[in-house]
Amino acid sequence: MRAVAMLAGLLAVACASDPTATSVAPSSIRIRDCAGNTFDVPTEGMRRSEEGMAVARELQQLGDLVTKWRASRALPPDVATSSEAVVCQLLEASVADLQQAYRIASVTSAPLDTKLLSSATSIGRSARNVVNSGNEPYVDRVTTHVTSSVTPPYDVFYLPFRKYRNKIWEWSSHNPGEKLDIGAYYFRVRAGSKEFDELVVVFHEPTTRVLHGNP
Repeated sequence: MRAVAMLAGLLAVACASDPTATSVAPSSIRIRDCAGNTFDVPTEGMRRSEEGMAVARELQQLGDLVTKWRASRALPPDVATSSEAVVCQLLEASVADLQQAYRIASVTSAPLDTKLLSSATSIGRSARNVVNSGNEPYVDRVTTHVTSSVTPPYDVFYLPFRKYRNKIWEWSSHNPGEKLDIGAYYFRVRAGSKEFDELVVVFHEPTTRVLHGNP
């Protein structure tokens, strides 16, 4: 009996550490991106974090919302693909940031990185804003007006979201009124020695944003 108990314990540990396991641990919050990749956020034990759990619940709800949104849409195939791709890209990035926060904390035994938590929340909310907007695009390129509240003169540049995340610094100058593909971009405002970046989702026709930077 003792040997059986020991074997059962070992099997339980193995299953808990198996990243391919499909069942959800009762003491975790499972979040899922569009590709079906999952990440379980612990709600008990040494890795429990109220901040992390709050972000996880928000992303879990977002994942469910995106699934329903994708199933209910009736757009031309090319537009549907473009708009769904940007939402899924943002959801994937937000989940990745939360996962990275837990990965770093598990190695360093430090609290969860607040910048990564903030990034996961901010990017996730950008995806939610698109889903909740109700203003569906019927073209895959939209007119874009991005300006800033800083005192002129200033210059505005943009970079696709994926390149920004991968630190591929190939910025393009932005001219208000130009057409851009539906997608997520980081826009950079440069005014003298002041410079800041903000995430903008180019989705509506037209897309208009005034960037303020950090207060």
